[in-house]
Amino acid sequence: MLRFLKILGVLAAGVYLAAMVALVVKQRELMYFPVPGATDPAEAGFAKARDLTIPTADGEKLEAWFAPPEPGHMVLLYFHGNATRLRQLAYRFGQLSANGDGVLGIAYRGYGASTGEPTEEGLLEDADAAYKFLMDKSYRPEQVIAVGESLGSGVAVALAAKEKVGGVVLDSAYSSTVDVAADIYPYFPVRLLMDDQFRSDERIEKVKAPLLMVHGSADRIIPIAYGRRLFELANEPKAFLEIPDAPHVVLGNPTAMRKVQEFIAERRVTFAQTEKKLEKAAEALPED
Repeated sequence: MLRFLKILGVLAAGVYLAAMVALVVKQRELMYFPVPGATDPAEAGFAKARDLTIPTADGEKLEAWFAPPEPGHMVLLYFHGNATRLRQLAYRFGQLSANGDGVLGIAYRGYGASTGEPTEEGLLEDADAAYKFLMDKSYRPEQVIAVGESLGSGVAVALAAKEKVGGVVLDSAYSSTVDVAADIYPYFPVRLLMDDQFRSDERIEKVKAPLLMVHGSADRIIPIAYGRRLFELANEPKAFLEIPDAPHVVLGNPTAMRKVQEFIAERRVTFAQTEKKLEKAAEALPED
């Protein structure tokens, strides 16, 4: 009997180790779900945007949709969630730009028509490239609002932690992807083995821009507790809107969208005030 138990223990250990190795080797396949294929924005219902390609510093080419803002309006730099294509966001982009604000939505490397394979480092490179695109177009940092949904919340936080933006909007955000994964796989040392941890909890303290977070109370993919954990670590000014009984990703909810549009309008007023101050300062400079 003792020998049988020893054999059983060895077999169990072997199965555990095999499962752990598979988890490590396949972790990015389990984490990212890129949906390939390009779509013309007009065909998808967002005719005001044009389809373009944005190069990254490490040589990838990103599919992007860009609808320029009206004068004095904001530009929403949108980072999508997992298993998402830009065409799925056409209606949302239309809502967000209805008041004259612009939208730049990128497809991460490996998603849509973008080249490459997704990794945390790669997605952050993609965010840098999108931000640079806007700066090269002479938009001001205070004019940019970083918007991140689900997976994209970590991308938005990382960008806003190192670049100046006028505001940050997070939909269904997490404290870190490793927090979520550790709860899903409690019997494995996930925190030691996971490569792409998206530690928003460590980056959020560097975000100085106003923050709005929206989250559904019935979110089973990223439970609202992870969003609240991140919110507690964030700097003021900040606001958290819970949508009762709502599932994962709530910007399609009228209450959430209305709150986001109000937030954008507030940032627009702040941007206009900043521009006026800069104009007065420039007028006060002595002529050569």
